[in-house]
Amino acid sequence: MDNQKACLLLNTSPKELIASDYFQKSISKVLNKLIRNGIVKRHEKEDFVQELNVSFIQKKIFEVQRNFKPSYGSLEPYLEMTIYRKALDIAKSERQKKLLFSEQFQTIDFAGSESISTENTEFITNELKRLEIYFQLFHDKKPKLILLLKLFARICLENKDLKDYYLLVSEAMTIELLLVFGVPYYDKLDKEIYQEILPLIQLAEKKSITSDALRKWINDRIGEIIKALNSGRFIYDKESIRNLMQFHFRKLNVNHFQIN
Repeated sequence: MDNQKACLLLNTSPKELIASDYFQKSISKVLNKLIRNGIVKRHEKEDFVQELNVSFIQKKIFEVQRNFKPSYGSLEPYLEMTIYRKALDIAKSERQKKLLFSEQFQTIDFAGSESISTENTEFITNELKRLEIYFQLFHDKKPKLILLLKLFARICLENKDLKDYYLLVSEAMTIELLLVFGVPYYDKLDKEIYQEILPLIQLAEKKSITSDALRKWINDRIGEIIKALNSGRFIYDKESIRNLMQFHFRKLNVNHFQIN
């Protein structure tokens, strides 16, 4: 898309501009720079893309529409500057949320060398119980939920994880999947993860589904978990839910820790 057409869309159809490759490539270019600079994690890129798009649809694109002047020259660098600033705001907000989460849970050493307070012990125990109650609602779908949540939380898988989901998984597929997910895979994008686990899901469910449909299914479940747990005293987002999942799936037993 040339600059003239981009400027025309900005003034006449800004949402169409946002949906265009022109705009989406600018988002990707900015985020890749932030990833190289260590400000954004690679696995967070998709979430940042979504947040940036929502922000521009709701408000930011109209600010650009009001403030951009043809005398500035090309629209692209102006858009990228605006995207960059908004991405930094999002990154700052995410850091603050993580700090709040860290303060709530404290820093816990899974080897048990550190201690947590009685209050936090009770809090974590109660949250994990609430999470398990949610899991029980799924009955026969629980193995699928657990497997995909482990992948969401970037938990390394074991042979048992695959067998619990699909007892008849072949040895060849087990080896293939454990070569990918049996070792740390923190930097893998969600879309890569769901694409690579897809053959197992299709085999177990005996139907053809897409990785996008799989990702939507688990994202909907994560949204339900956030909604359910946010009825308590702590406000969760996607990243803090990921942290809670890591607590749960590592079989953290807070009662094994020394209590202050």
